[in-house]
Amino acid sequence: MKDKSTTAMGGTRNRKLIKKFDSEDAQSIASSVANSVAEKVSVHQVYSNALQGFSVNMSAKAAEKLAERFDVDYIEQDTLVSIDTTWGIDRVDQRDLPLNGGFSPSGDGTGVTAYILDTGVQTSHNEFGNRATWGTNTSGDGDDRDCHGHGTHVAGTVGGSEYGVAKNVNIVAVKVLTCSGGGTTSGVVAGVNWVMEHAIGKKATANMSLGGGFSSALNSAVKNLHNSGVPTVVAAGNDSSNACNYSPASEPAVITVGSTTSSDSRSSFSNFGTCLDIFAPGSGITAAWIGANSATNTISGTSMASPHVCGGAAVLLGNGVAAADVTTLLMDHATNDKVTSAGSGSPNKLLYVGPVGPTPAPTPAPPTPAPTPCIANDFKLTITTDNYPSETGWTLVNVCTGEEQARGGPYSSTGTQPVVEECIPDGRYTFTITDSWGDGICCNYGSGSYVLEYNGNVIQEGGEFTSSESTTFGSCDGPSTAAPTAAPTAAPTAA
Repeated sequence: MKDKSTTAMGGTRNRKLIKKFDSEDAQSIASSVANSVAEKVSVHQVYSNALQGFSVNMSAKAAEKLAERFDVDYIEQDTLVSIDTTWGIDRVDQRDLPLNGGFSPSGDGTGVTAYILDTGVQTSHNEFGNRATWGTNTSGDGDDRDCHGHGTHVAGTVGGSEYGVAKNVNIVAVKVLTCSGGGTTSGVVAGVNWVMEHAIGKKATANMSLGGGFSSALNSAVKNLHNSGVPTVVAAGNDSSNACNYSPASEPAVITVGSTTSSDSRSSFSNFGTCLDIFAPGSGITAAWIGANSATNTISGTSMASPHVCGGAAVLLGNGVAAADVTTLLMDHATNDKVTSAGSGSPNKLLYVGPVGPTPAPTPAPPTPAPTPCIANDFKLTITTDNYPSETGWTLVNVCTGEEQARGGPYSSTGTQPVVEECIPDGRYTFTITDSWGDGICCNYGSGSYVLEYNGNVIQEGGEFTSSESTTFGSCDGPSTAAPTAAPTAAPTAA
């Protein structure tokens, strides 16, 4: 009868775990010990299957008395146990490897709503308590449930009580993908439209772990949602290629997320490039799943990386950060230069949601010296960037010497107006502005433009060209006021 011993866990400091004969009554033993030590001894639980014994609240003195009994095999102090933190959330609250097995974020997303545009969410899952609700279904299938699992997993990473980043955020299911995991651009745009309408006046963020080919309509929709005060986080895509070729990943306004492994390398499937904003864990991520309300699944994808960042956005919003500042703070707080093989053009930033210390006061800048007057020729270029500033560049070449006098681009921010001023010697110059995609900077994807000035006179302005546009001005024989000659623009060619 004494061969069924095991270990049990949980409880308080004075709780003991007792192994006993199954022929003995737990309460009678406790009463006997209580009488002998003149203090209260209370039975907490009685075990009769995996272990023949009971747990009891008693003092050390009473425990010593109990240990003297011939019918007690052993006494063991009750201890606390905890769940194993999934590696993804474990990684994003610390700067360096190895993982420490815990999760200590700077907040929990209290008071924030996270809209999950996906296959739906199993709102009854234990991971969400009473924090998850059904929003709408624009997928067109008429089936108001998550019959795939993807959306529930994503929601679990955003805000699950065990596997989530923002453990007290409110989850709203916006079903835009069907049971097969597919959908249409129109259905997704309808879901975005619904979120934009229902998020008014709320602290809210949105996650879109989905994507397809480039779509101006979808990019415009997510841009408007983000700019309306709902920080919008999207997956970069799983094609191991340039994220700028996909939507909504290519939209500069939103937060585009690439995936990393537990060793901080870019996941082999993750898209990359200048359209990415940040990386987060995405390989082998465990979170909630459909079926039983305790179900989990471990899967991989940039779909799993994106909700880590969405959870991070919820943490910031819950801490009182304004929606307009969320993107900047996510980038500023990120851990730099940890991702190996990040991919050409990718920012080497890894999500960080742990505590951040106060920012030291900046060192005052030295006085700015008075500008030196230009005694030769004044070159000034003003560029207004379009929606794809990374495609724009320019050069200024001195035709007389063959030397490049100046260059600029590519640019990183949309809708900005960088100004370049150079004091250049006498000479004949060719200015060339280029667009690597071949569609100029106006007016297909934004209202970009440029103005070229020479000695205070506008020499050329525009923005509608294909791959490049050139303007020649000045003279190798000295100052000249001759009208500029515009070089012909090359005809577009098929890609």
